[in-house]
Amino acid sequence: MKAARTRVFCTTLALCAAVAHGARLAAPQSRIRCAARATRSPARLCAPVEAPELDTFGSAPLLPLLSVREELRLREGERVEHVVMPRGSTGSGLSVQDVRANAADVFRAVSSFGEYASLIKTVRNVSISAHSGTNTKALIEVSRFKLKLYVNFTTYGPAQYVAWTLDRDRPTPFIRECVGYWYVEDLGEARPGWTRVWFVVRVRLRPFVPKIIEMLVARVGLRRATTWIQLLSTDRPQGGEIDGDESAEGSAEEADAVPRR
Repeated sequence: MKAARTRVFCTTLALCAAVAHGARLAAPQSRIRCAARATRSPARLCAPVEAPELDTFGSAPLLPLLSVREELRLREGERVEHVVMPRGSTGSGLSVQDVRANAADVFRAVSSFGEYASLIKTVRNVSISAHSGTNTKALIEVSRFKLKLYVNFTTYGPAQYVAWTLDRDRPTPFIRECVGYWYVEDLGEARPGWTRVWFVVRVRLRPFVPKIIEMLVARVGLRRATTWIQLLSTDRPQGGEIDGDESAEGSAEEADAVPRR
C-alpha cells in the first residue's frame, strides 16, 4: 500500500512538471539577473534568484542566474537541476539542459500538448477540451492509475515560452496548486546549433502528504518531466541510452522515467 501511494504521488508531480518545467534554487542568492534573453522587448524585468511565487508567470519568464560551473556542466552535456521544499508542502524545481537541436523544433515539441502521451511515459492519455488563441485546456491522465489532471496552458509563440497552471475549478486529490513553464532559448552565436531548454515548476501539495514523500515526489517528478527532451537531440545515437533514466536509488518506480520513442 505504501509503495502504491508513493507511486501515485511521484507520477502526479511528474505530470504536473511535464505539462508545462535549472538554476540555482536550492540556495537562493542576493544576486539578480535581468531576464534579458527571455524577450526581445527593450523593457527588461529583474528578479531575485529564488523560487517564483505560486501565481501566473506572465508573458516573460524570469530566468535564474547560472554559475560559471553550471554553464560548463551544460556544455559537457549534463543537466542542471535543483529542488527545494523549504516549508510546509510548497516546493519548487528547476531544470536546464542544452540539446543540439533547432529551437523551433524543440518549442514545437513542448507545445504539442496532444502528443505528450507519445513523448512522456507517465502520461497515458491527453484530451484537449478547449482551444482559443494562445489558451488551451486539457485533461491529462497519468500512470496506470489514470489519475486525472486538468491543465490550463498559455502559449507565447514569438517568445518560445509555454506557461501552465492546474485548473483551480477542477481540483486534484494530492496537489493543491501547480504552476510552471517551459522556455526554449536559441543560444545563437554563443553556441551555434544548440538550444537551451529551461523548465520551472512550483507545486503546493495537500497538507496530509508526508515530508519524505514530498522530497521523493519532487526529485523523481522533475527527472521524469525533463529526460525526454534528450530525444530531440540530433546527435543522440540511434537506440542510445538516455542519461538519467535511472535514479540514484535505482527504484522500480524510476522505470517510468524512460520516455517512449
